[in-house]
Amino acid sequence: MKLKEKGYQLYILSNTSLAFYQFKDKIPGLDYFDGIFLSAEWHMIKPEAEIYKTFCSHFQLVPAHCFFIDDMPLNIEAAMNMGMNGTVFRGKVADLLSDFKVAGIDIFKEN
Repeated sequence: MKLKEKGYQLYILSNTSLAFYQFKDKIPGLDYFDGIFLSAEWHMIKPEAEIYKTFCSHFQLVPAHCFFIDDMPLNIEAAMNMGMNGTVFRGKVADLLSDFKVAGIDIFKEN
């Protein structure tokens, strides 16, 4: 995965139930992530401001250094209100790569 090769840390912040643990082994690519934050474990839900604060605190992340990707515009807006940059993923990887580049995340650029 190019993001990991470039030294980026990857985290999941998901509004999912604890049933996630029953099927997580069937989700390809989870090994690329440095941490998983499930709303059900913390009794919070996106887009509540507190979930973004707690997520960053838990993983010792600086919001301004984060790029948040979500399929819900309301969740992106809430993350941005907490100081994160981000984009709405609408299913097209090419658009996501373009958003990365605009944000200064150029995974194809040589080091």
